[in-house]
Amino acid sequence: MSGFSYLSRSFHEADPLRLGFLQEKQSAQRDYIKCLRDGTPTEDLGRTWSATAEDQLHRGLLAAWQATRQAAPYAKDVTDFVPGLFILGLGKLGGQDLNFSSDVDLVAFYEAATLPVPETVGREYVCAQVLRTLNRLLDGHKNGAFAWRIDWRLRPDPSVTDLAMSAEAGLEYFYFKSAPWRRHAMVKARVVSGDFAAGERFLAGLHRFIWRRSLDFDLIEDMAHLKRRIHLEHPSLKNARRLSHDLGVQEDFHLKLGRGGIRDIEFIVGAQQLLWGGRDSQLQTQHTKTALRRLGEAHGLDAAPALLQAYDDFRTLENAAQGFEDRHIHTIAPKAEVESWIGSVMGLSFDQVLARIGEHRAQVADSFDNLFADIHVSHIPSPLTFLSAPTLPLSEREEEQLNPILRAAERHIGAQADPPAASTKLAGWFSRLPGLPAYLRALQQSPDLAALAFSGFLKSPALAHLVDQSPRVLDALFANQGLLPSLSAAPLLQRGQSMIEAATSYDEQLAALRTWVNESLYLSYLAALSGTHD
Repeated sequence: MSGFSYLSRSFHEADPLRLGFLQEKQSAQRDYIKCLRDGTPTEDLGRTWSATAEDQLHRGLLAAWQATRQAAPYAKDVTDFVPGLFILGLGKLGGQDLNFSSDVDLVAFYEAATLPVPETVGREYVCAQVLRTLNRLLDGHKNGAFAWRIDWRLRPDPSVTDLAMSAEAGLEYFYFKSAPWRRHAMVKARVVSGDFAAGERFLAGLHRFIWRRSLDFDLIEDMAHLKRRIHLEHPSLKNARRLSHDLGVQEDFHLKLGRGGIRDIEFIVGAQQLLWGGRDSQLQTQHTKTALRRLGEAHGLDAAPALLQAYDDFRTLENAAQGFEDRHIHTIAPKAEVESWIGSVMGLSFDQVLARIGEHRAQVADSFDNLFADIHVSHIPSPLTFLSAPTLPLSEREEEQLNPILRAAERHIGAQADPPAASTKLAGWFSRLPGLPAYLRALQQSPDLAALAFSGFLKSPALAHLVDQSPRVLDALFANQGLLPSLSAAPLLQRGQSMIEAATSYDEQLAALRTWVNESLYLSYLAALSGTHD
């Protein structure tokens, strides 16, 4: 073990506090490598390493505030934390899943009313100065040794904003200006330093932005687009882009970003958290494996056990590769000593490690494609007989892609006594349904659900009236995994309780209750119409 670079590193730092942080980190690295070699579960390593980073961030922030006060005496003295100023951890730090050599992704905000800086002074400027001092204490890796590599690029509009933003401006940004991928990033947001109470108030204000009660299938497309951009543009994936059959090449596999790797698992989990989390509070977690377990237990993700094992093995390999050379890498170096070390950590020969990587990648890639695959439908030029007259909120390309489900709707219309009236009626529902193309794609992938939804709407005046009032009751079919409620009320009541628990205010709880009542009526109507329920 004496060949590990971090053990032989010497520090020559003038600042005693910075030197202390560096020495603490060096000692913690030794313990980490020992735990990794002894087989400590990756989940435990991630939590311990995240706690180590948080402790240094919190002490560093206090020290940075005191240092800034020397140049800005109008900033008040503090003891345990800086009132109003808080830092959120994103990514693996937010998820308490930090790697041996992970970047620490941070964003910072301040509550203007509680920050101990006079209103007449530039509060944003003072906070930014404090955060730059924090950077010098803990990071500074471009100029020498560092404790943590800090990344602020996930903050709102990083090209034009400073390191700190007011909480009020932050909420306005996320709700009205942010790109769709920001929701995925903020799932991991957790207060890691500073004024924890202020940070929790901010996250409570952000709750409705992240966790939406209505199903948002468009986000699946947004995330698929983001993943494609990463694959096409990320410089670390140059080799993978050159390989036409990258699933068969394991030695050069990028554990984090490569096809069938860690990021694919995180996208699978994050997308389904965002889809269902507004209705199931147990999915509102920053921890990837916890969310994955819940998706397997309560949301029918059959691949969850295989994905959990793949995630564990990939993270162990990543930690082992990074720990060997103390570098921020995600591939296994083709060196005999590295292969020997990897094999000893995994308890396998290196050939067996490569075989296991291949098995995991195939499983992950298959799960990813099932969730994110594009829909390719051959063009059927003949116009839809009954749906051609009403105007649908679909582009020509969308109509082409969704031709099969529109034809299925047409068949149900044709079975009615008055097809033109039925066509107008169904088109009216479609026109009031937000995000229609995404709903139709979901129905296109579930023909049984589509048949149930269309026939029920066209047959039952009571059900049609309910849908007119609440077009999104269709969510209930997907939330119930296509199953109608049983005669027992227990499952319905449990779902209602989960939806109410996922709300964060009294008004939101009332709205969730109304949604649950309408969806329960909708499912009950369908059960009665289908003959499974008296």
